[in-house]
Amino acid sequence: MADNPMAIDKGSKVFGSLCWTCHGTRGVGDGPNATALQKPPADLGSPQVQGQSTGALYWKITNGRGEMASYALVLSREDRWAVAHYLRTLAHE
Repeated sequence: MADNPMAIDKGSKVFGSLCWTCHGTRGVGDGPNATALQKPPADLGSPQVQGQSTGALYWKITNGRGEMASYALVLSREDRWAVAHYLRTLAHE
């Protein structure tokens, strides 16, 4: 799935409908809801995030972390994996 363009496209669409409000459209943590949080959202392209396994990213999407809500009941398993793989495209170069 990681190199599947259709999965990455699906992850991009899910990210664009849900995640961008906190993480921003480029995933750098500058979404319109970010200022309401006590701790800024992660920069998803940072080495700290990109250095995590795709499974760890999936786990955080599924279970939430800190102020980030769980998406286990909101997104299908397939959609959560697609987002986790899409996050790889946000790596800073």
